[in-house]
Amino acid sequence: MPDIDKGTDPALPVLDLHYMMADAGAFPSRSESFRPAETADATLGMIHSFAGDVRRVLGSLADGEEFEIRDRRGASLQLTIGGRYGARDVHHINIPDLRGCFATGAGAVGTPPGALAVTWLIARLPADQWGFDQPGLLIPFAGDFAPPGWLIADGRMLDVAAEPRLFAAIGARFGGDGATTFALPDLRGKAVAGAGARDGAVPLTPGETIAAGADRPAALALHHLIATGGSFPDFERGRDIAHHMPFIGQIVATASEEVPRDWQRAEGQMQSRTYEALHATLGDRFGVTDTHFALPDLRGRLVRGSDGVPSPARKATAAELLANAAVRGKGRGAR
Repeated sequence: MPDIDKGTDPALPVLDLHYMMADAGAFPSRSESFRPAETADATLGMIHSFAGDVRRVLGSLADGEEFEIRDRRGASLQLTIGGRYGARDVHHINIPDLRGCFATGAGAVGTPPGALAVTWLIARLPADQWGFDQPGLLIPFAGDFAPPGWLIADGRMLDVAAEPRLFAAIGARFGGDGATTFALPDLRGKAVAGAGARDGAVPLTPGETIAAGADRPAALALHHLIATGGSFPDFERGRDIAHHMPFIGQIVATASEEVPRDWQRAEGQMQSRTYEALHATLGDRFGVTDTHFALPDLRGRLVRGSDGVPSPARKATAAELLANAAVRGKGRGAR
C-alpha cells in the first residue's frame, strides 16, 4: 500500500512502554527439517512489550546488557543474535538496547531516526503460549532469522494454498489478489502504529502505512492487544518469560482480528479497581477516576522503549468515560 500522510504533520504521538528480551528459554532453531512446527512458540531472543510498573521487569529489560559467551546462556545468545547489537571483544555480547528507541524491522536501507532495527516476526501458526488460536501474532525478535512456526514480516507474497491458515486469519489487507495470493505485513524500516481512532484523530486502518516524520520512523498500522489476565509479572534476569505467558500488562501487535481470552484491544477502556491484579500491574498511569483505571490507548500512537520513568497519572475526562463505555466488553477477554 502507498504511504499516507495523516494531516499536515505526519508525526504520531508516542507512548513509552518497557521492552523486555528473553535471555533464557527454548533455543530457536533455524530450520524445521527435523520436526515440522505445530505452533508458533516463544523462544530465546524474543522481545516482549510491557505496560506495567518497571520494577516488575527490571531484571529482563532490553537494556543493552553485556553477557560473557563462555557461559551457557551467553553462548546461546551469541548463536541467536550474534554481535549485531554490539560486542567489545570476541568473549562478550550485548543484547539490544531499546530504551528510548522505536523497534523497526530490519531489511531496509539505513536506520530510521530514533530506531533500532530488529526482526519483526509473524506467526504462521497458532501461538498457543500467548493464547492465540489463530495465526497473525507479531513479535520483535533479536535474531536475523525466523524460528519454526514464524515468518519474517517483510511484505513477501505467498500462495493461499501454501499458507491457508495464515490467509484465513489476515486476508489480503497487506497485498495480493485475495484469491490465489496474499502478502505479509511489511515492517522493514517501520515501527507499529496502533490501528483505530481516538477522539479528534484521523483513524488508522490495519494495513495502512504512515510516512516517516523528522524524528520518527515510518509505521504500519496494526491492532495492539494487552493481556488483562494471565500470570502476575515478576521477572528476574535469566527467567524464561515463555513459562509465564500471557502475563498481565503484556502488549502485542496482531495482523488478525482475533482477541483471545485474557486479552483486550489496547484502546483506553476503563477497568474496575476490583480487578486487583490488573490494577496492581498498570497502576493509574493511563487514566484514573475514583472507581476505575484505564488501559493504555495505543490507537494512532507509536510505541517507543521506555527509559524507566512511568507516565504520570491523570483523571479521565467525561468524554473519555463515555467513549470508553462504548468499547468496553470487546473481545472474549473483556473485563
